[in-house]
Amino acid sequence: MIMDAVSIAENQSPPRGAASPLKPVHELAGDMLLEMGNHGKAAELYEASLGRMANRPRALLGAARSYAGMDDAQNARQSYQAFYTLWQDDSLSEVTEAKGFLGI
Repeated sequence: MIMDAVSIAENQSPPRGAASPLKPVHELAGDMLLEMGNHGKAAELYEASLGRMANRPRALLGAARSYAGMDDAQNARQSYQAFYTLWQDDSLSEVTEAKGFLGI
């Protein structure tokens, strides 16, 4: 069912401005697939989400986690770095995760 929503979203124009709904469907589907261990498909969906709405921190983080789960260190590092560039709040566990991967 979620993939039906992804198909519908792909036939629409990318949002202009803030995401509506708050979590784009590609990102939501990526989160679900990542949780199920389907890192490859999750990475595809996060990248599609980023193609529609660049620099969304949660999509960058999801992509980084997906690539790390596939042992694709180069793309994981690139995504974690992009995430860390946007969010550097050390009180967030996600930032600690990114810093750990990046060795900062």
